[in-house]
Amino acid sequence: MQLAVDVATTPETRLPAQKALDDYRSQTGTYAMYGGFALGLIAAVAGIHILQVLYDIEALSGWQRTLFRATDIVLTAGLLAGGSKGVNAVTAVFGNLLDSSANRAREAGKPPTPPVAAP
Repeated sequence: MQLAVDVATTPETRLPAQKALDDYRSQTGTYAMYGGFALGLIAAVAGIHILQVLYDIEALSGWQRTLFRATDIVLTAGLLAGGSKGVNAVTAVFGNLLDSSANRAREAGKPPTPPVAAP
């Protein structure tokens, strides 16, 4: 398909060839995503977890622990299917959350700044 795009000399032949190539790439990308999610789901059910290493779940009640584990399995499968970009995105979200929490805590400990009088 790429060869058909490369050898096309006129827009009338190039556009349909490019559309066919784009459709093929989109379809195979979708299949790869579903396959990656299925493999990630198998790995997560087998015991690879992302969230469980970050949190101590022993203090949770029975249904909370079950819900946490189910969420962890689905999230882990999604991250494994998405590759390193997905892991980096989740890490960035957690980092931003922790940074904003630390900033709020720091701001809560400061005395309020007095208003500036107009000249």
